[in-house]
Parts: sequence; structure tokens; C-alpha cells
Amino acid sequence: RQAQNRYCHFCQHIKIKKSKSMKGCSRPECVRRFCEHCLQVHLGEAAGGDASTWECPLCRKVCCCTGPGCSRTHRHCKAYRYRVRRAQQAAHTAPVQPVPPAPVVEGRQGG
Repeated sequence: RQAQNRYCHFCQHIKIKKSKSMKGCSRPECVRRFCEHCLQVHLGEAAGGDASTWECPLCRKVCCCTGPGCSRTHRHCKAYRYRVRRAQQAAHTAPVQPVPPAPVVEGRQGG
């Protein structure tokens, strides 16, 4: 099993002092974590329940991330679209590295 993410999927914060307020998905292939506050705000899920059998909203297909492009204006999707847009801009504006000149070997003549 991979180590779970430290950040909440929705708000991208780390809840260090309140680690009990973070829930991790019980599926071995999933590494996502969610803070209980965001689960309540975004999905209306109450805190509690058995953490050993809890599946995250993405695995249950109830998070807007599982859809073909959420156009809602809630904070999570706005932040997600912002991160995607910034990554695309960075990919297009990455500086082109100059090709270093070929090393010159002394005593050789071009021919």
C-alpha cells in the first residue's frame, strides 16, 4: 500500500494538529485524504463512521472530479481548474535550453 497524501483533496491543507479530522480512503490503490470539514461542506457527509471501510468520494464516484468537466463555481473545482491552467501555461512557457556547442578536439582537422 502506498502512503496516503498529506493534503486534503478539496482544500489542499494539511491538518497536522487535528490529524483525527482527516479521513483516508480504505482502498489500497487510493492515496487520497479528506478533511472532515470539507466532506461536510462539499458533500454534506457527517463525520464519524468506520474509517477502516470508508471509501473516498472519488472512489464512490460522487466527487465532481469524476465527471467529464465540472463547470460549477465551488472552491474545489475553481482551484483544480486554476492548477491545471497554471501547469499548461508552465509547459508552454518553459524556457528553451540552448544546445551546448560540441567539444573541440585539439589536433583534429575538419574534413
